[in-house]
Amino acid sequence: MNDSFSNLPVVARNFSALRDTPPEDAILQAMLNRSATVMPRPPEKLVAAIDSSDNLLLSIPDYPGAAVAGYSYTLVVSGCDGKLCFEQKRMADRFSDDTFEDLEIAVVYNIPLPKFQRRQYISDHQIRPFLYTPNTRSPYNLLEHMPEYKVRLAAARYRETTERKAVRTALFQSRVEFGLLLKDGRLSSQNVSPRYTEDIGRRAVERGVRYVGVVKKGTSLWAALYPYHAELFNRYLKSYWAWIPPEIIMRAYGSTQVEVKTLRLGGRESLCLGGIGGAWIVYGNRPDTFYILEFNVYDLARYHPLVERGSHWAGMPLEEFNYQTLGWSATYISNKDENGDYFGTQNQITQQDIDILVIPTVQEIDHLAHISQRSLGYPLPLADAHNRCKINRERKDRFNERLKVQLQEYGFKPRDFETWIDDPHKIIEN
Repeated sequence: MNDSFSNLPVVARNFSALRDTPPEDAILQAMLNRSATVMPRPPEKLVAAIDSSDNLLLSIPDYPGAAVAGYSYTLVVSGCDGKLCFEQKRMADRFSDDTFEDLEIAVVYNIPLPKFQRRQYISDHQIRPFLYTPNTRSPYNLLEHMPEYKVRLAAARYRETTERKAVRTALFQSRVEFGLLLKDGRLSSQNVSPRYTEDIGRRAVERGVRYVGVVKKGTSLWAALYPYHAELFNRYLKSYWAWIPPEIIMRAYGSTQVEVKTLRLGGRESLCLGGIGGAWIVYGNRPDTFYILEFNVYDLARYHPLVERGSHWAGMPLEEFNYQTLGWSATYISNKDENGDYFGTQNQITQQDIDILVIPTVQEIDHLAHISQRSLGYPLPLADAHNRCKINRERKDRFNERLKVQLQEYGFKPRDFETWIDDPHKIIEN
């Protein structure tokens, strides 16, 4: 008799190996040499945080291919005590009341036939330049293979695009000024044009804002760092920061297909997908809690001249600067040369960067991570942004009720909506 779960012992064995694998001495020592405990410090200026969410709001069983998806984002600005000073939920201010739903968009697609699906792909590709999305493979050669087009994926792309547009808008609004902008997740995005993403990094420095990505669990790098975090926290027994050696970065990403997305930096679409996270730091504050902090490459001392007015290098592309000064054919956070030596922006972090950029920022983040029991271990402004933007069941129901009212004006009957609000899984179970 075949065992349907014959692979479970292998899974358990692999988990055990991960747990029991000790950190390598040389890598651990390199991290210890560039690490320290953190003394929390209240931010001198306001702190901004942004997070976003997308979700499938409504599927219509009676109309195959029809669905509604939405996304939302929230940007909050808080004081050093974590209290809200400013909130933005839309790209532009609009008059609203208690009945208005703060979903930025409802994406509706109904593409049951291949020829209509092909048209959808073509129009989607043509509109990309207006949405600041990257140029991808042309969709016009779709005669032999038609990839599945999912409405949820469309909502996710719009979410990422709007989130980054909101970041740039926040940098230039005049209502509140802040010195630190925390973003949930990576600073780069495969759904946003590299030119636009890189421009955000430059503009942040020009406005005097440190732009930092806070990456939580779930990444390959997080898993690779876990044994080192456990050892570091066991030694320090309190909040700490540490430089991430390039060996760990390469082990996590260097041999996979996500190399271009994850490791390459710059604004040239042929070389990267908009990476600007030029310095990666691990920050841990509890035995089981640590984050990867991505610092804007243009905040590093070496690359600051690229955004300084009057500088000989001002305005030069990152890739060209590194080619002229370091001989790199492309810019990486970390990579290996022909001799097996590591190079990349992670190796360009200086003591000046640590003293002026890394330590003060981590001190402020640590303060915000312990200021309230509502987000113990996680920066309170980011927790606040997350709670305000997430699309929960209540938000879905409010949106669907308003949609039903509109649909009734087009001849739909109330009985047509009976199956809309149910999870398909529940229908099958019943």
